[in-house]
Amino acid sequence: MIDDTADLTIGLHLPLFDFGFGHPTLTGQDLHNLLEVAERLNIQEVAASDHVAFPVPWLDGLAALAFVAARLPGRRLVTAACLPTVRGPAVTAKALAGISRLAGAPVRAGVAAGSSLRDLDLAGVPASERWARFDDALGLLRASLCGDEPTAYHGKHYRLDDPLTPGPVPGTKLWIASWGSPAGVRRAAERGDGLLFSAYMADSDAMGRAVRLARQLRAELTDPAPNTDFEFAASTCFVHVTEDAPVAELLTGTILADFLKVSPDDLRRRTLVGSPAHCAERLAAFARAGVQRLYVLPVGDPDEQLTRLQESVFPLAAAYGSKVRW
Repeated sequence: MIDDTADLTIGLHLPLFDFGFGHPTLTGQDLHNLLEVAERLNIQEVAASDHVAFPVPWLDGLAALAFVAARLPGRRLVTAACLPTVRGPAVTAKALAGISRLAGAPVRAGVAAGSSLRDLDLAGVPASERWARFDDALGLLRASLCGDEPTAYHGKHYRLDDPLTPGPVPGTKLWIASWGSPAGVRRAAERGDGLLFSAYMADSDAMGRAVRLARQLRAELTDPAPNTDFEFAASTCFVHVTEDAPVAELLTGTILADFLKVSPDDLRRRTLVGSPAHCAERLAAFARAGVQRLYVLPVGDPDEQLTRLQESVFPLAAAYGSKVRW
């Protein structure tokens, strides 16, 4: 554990994909309705993930964030995570800068090398090269997104002879995604402004170990990344608040386990599926591990689930020593 008491900011992770059990891919009207809920609850942060090809239908994450920027300007928008090795780092930087301009707020650019071979194949990127290309892409993204002004960049795989303009809203940060491996944590600590976990691939104990390692590595840096306000976040935390134990077990033990290819026992520790007390304890565990921001993806009716989370779970988290808020 990291902290006896800790604060945790909750954001909305957009449900952009089809679970395969009756949840159709979002339409524009669906997304509009979802953002009405976010506005009513005063949710301040919205995240979207990124795949080009996937076994189930998947709405483009950056396109969805542009929709959010137009519908709810001023919100903090987060990619959790996008794939510069697939999209190309210059195209990714251009899109993120544009989204931040549309939103009128800096983005948190969570980025990953890509774990889907189908995505990499479509981009013509050999899987064996994805880490070298990703490291090079980080340099171009930082040059384009994270300084006072965009600059040129010359790397091994990617180069910009002229800066991309217009640049993003000042304050844009680069979060590096990792499931918690030492190499991933080191990459984030040395080259990023934050570490982004997958909430369903790492439990709070694993996150706590990674947070401690990242803090140690940051303390040892002689030339830290320009932004010293390092952040810890976790994305894609599935939420379904219910007192109906069989429903909770069906979701974690069958539906989500089959969809995510993760064991039910692991998912019980990594999701907010169950009673308000169970969900509050899980939120407090994330906070004590050092996670500062958690992006939740509602399973079921978003209005019902997000309202239950706010009204039934947030107040209980205080009993576990954590202040939880949107």
